[in-house]
Amino acid sequence: MFKKCTLFILTLSLLVSAVGCGIDKNPAKPEKPVEKAPRVFTNLEDEYVLLSDAVIESTLPPIASGSNAPAHISGEGVLYGEKKSSISVDTETMDATLTVDGISIPVSLENFLGANIVDLNKEDGFNELALYVDGPSADPSVTFVRFDGKTLKPIENVYEMGSFSYTSPQIYGDFYADEKDVIPTYGAIWTNQKGSIVTSFQNIGFTAPRIALSRFVLSGDAWKEEKLSPKVEGTHEVAETFKTFFTPMDNPPIDYGHYSFTQGYDDNKMREFKKGEKIEFLGYGEMYNYYSFYIKVGNETGVIAFWLGD
Repeated sequence: MFKKCTLFILTLSLLVSAVGCGIDKNPAKPEKPVEKAPRVFTNLEDEYVLLSDAVIESTLPPIASGSNAPAHISGEGVLYGEKKSSISVDTETMDATLTVDGISIPVSLENFLGANIVDLNKEDGFNELALYVDGPSADPSVTFVRFDGKTLKPIENVYEMGSFSYTSPQIYGDFYADEKDVIPTYGAIWTNQKGSIVTSFQNIGFTAPRIALSRFVLSGDAWKEEKLSPKVEGTHEVAETFKTFFTPMDNPPIDYGHYSFTQGYDDNKMREFKKGEKIEFLGYGEMYNYYSFYIKVGNETGVIAFWLGD
């Protein structure tokens, strides 16, 4: 009797197990792998976002369009640690004044448009106050200011042009530039939010993806420009339709910085490059922010030239 009961229980257990291991009529569908967005700059490992995507919440009023910002703005936002600071900008006089928690400094804000708080480095405990101007002749720039609870200080940059150099906190670029503008005048600024930014003057934007030629890296309270010297070669696709000066040439130029490549800025001597068109880079050179590229497009070879921010 004991053996029969044991056999019955064993048979029942096997039957239950078999039912439990039956075929699932509604199997879960395998998840599709999430496609990672292509990097903005093909030669930089970090992901970069537009400056406008690095904005931190504050009560500062929205940035104005055109030169229509009020003479005085104020609001609150976190600049250091977790404490909210009171922030005001007064442009009623020729020399603007920035005040944070009662500490004031003079700032140059010609055609002031507004201010935002951005995070340029998520690991350093700071947020930066970005002061945005349209400039004296539609040459917009952003001045980044840091506050550590005691000291209010713009982040300075040394601009070098041959033997001439000068110090300025202004980073040339448009706070709200469209990333699809491939060669805008004073265009977009990107940040990896690890202490580095790339401006439109520092990258080849008419190809997809972009190629960064240099970048600014935060070093203490100053920007330091890091030359990247990428290989500009191979065949690339035109990101968006654009026009620039084109000089047909059978052989590479000896002097890429020669002024003749801009064709006297005669618009009638510009060539249109259409989105999706293939360009083969055969060589390039630079002088300050002036760049020339020896390319092959279709059956033609020649030099295209422009200020990289133009």
